[in-house]
Amino acid sequence: MVESILIICDQPPIGTNSTIEAIRFSLGLGAIEDDVKRNLVLMGDAILVLKSDFKPEIMANQSFSDLKMMAEISNLTISILKEDLEEFG
Repeated sequence: MVESILIICDQPPIGTNSTIEAIRFSLGLGAIEDDVKRNLVLMGDAILVLKSDFKPEIMANQSFSDLKMMAEISNLTISILKEDLEEFG
């Protein structure tokens, strides 16, 4: 049985759905297998979705606030590369 899953996303949250879909996928895996450790790594432009001034309304039909809340209450670990955090603030 799988003990842990690592998902890596480096796509920007604007212009693509990759970052939002990576979060959804990670959350969905938790619904299927609650005891599998999940770690989502956001790197590069993908970390922009976590910025406090990120405006999810510019993304059509995306309910980012719901996804963020679900990620916070689930056992999903979200990691960010230190270099990207320094670059994007």
